[in-house]
Parts: sequence; C-alpha cells; structure tokens
Amino acid sequence: MMGGPIARLMVGKADIALASLDGVPLDDVEAVPVAEVKIRPVASPDLNLPTGSRAISTTEMQSHVQVITAGTSGTAHEQSRDLLPGGLKWTVSDLMAKKKVSLAGLGWGGLPDHMTEEERRLCRKIWR
Repeated sequence: MMGGPIARLMVGKADIALASLDGVPLDDVEAVPVAEVKIRPVASPDLNLPTGSRAISTTEMQSHVQVITAGTSGTAHEQSRDLLPGGLKWTVSDLMAKKKVSLAGLGWGGLPDHMTEEERRLCRKIWR
C-alpha cells in the first residue's frame, strides 16, 4: 500500500501517484502537495493500556500488538512509519482492517485523523 504507488511510478508503470513523500527520491520526480494528513497512534480501551497524562514507554508498548499495514511494492521505496522495534506486530492488508482490529481491542496502530474523527468525537473513551 504505502510504497506501492511510488515504486510503480519509479519503474514506469504509472505516470502519476498520490503518496507520501517519505523516502521518495525528490531529484527524480516532480512533486506537488495536495493534502496534509495527520496520523496518530490509537487504541481501544479494551487494550488495557496505562491511563493518565504520562507518555507510555516503548517497553510498555512492546507487550501490546502493533497493527501495521502491509506494503505492496516489495522495493526500496517501501514506506513504513513509526514501527516499534522489538514489539509484537500484526500485519493487515489495508487501513480499514487496521482500524477494525484496533477498535476491537486486539492491538494499536497509527491511523489518519479523518478515519478516527467520528469515534474520537462521539466517545473520547474509544480512542486515546
């Protein structure tokens, strides 16, 4: 998913791609910003993460499954963000599956704000 569009662009299988610029060889492409997307880590209360205002340590998070989205490029242009080293991981095929797994309390992961806006607005207890 994340690096696939850029990989296809770089090998000539696409003429245009909508993608993050993370890791993109900017000397080799023409880039025009079209949107800014904020991605934040989210988790269901069912995951039983520590509560409060303090930051949760890396060690604490390593004992909880991080849900990540599979890449589709299989090349150097693969884009993975905010992967927790040494932690447990569950790879899903797309962001909607990632949201469902996280909302079910089976793990945590980064999702774009627009995908969790309604849950965060309706019930602050669902998304931390």
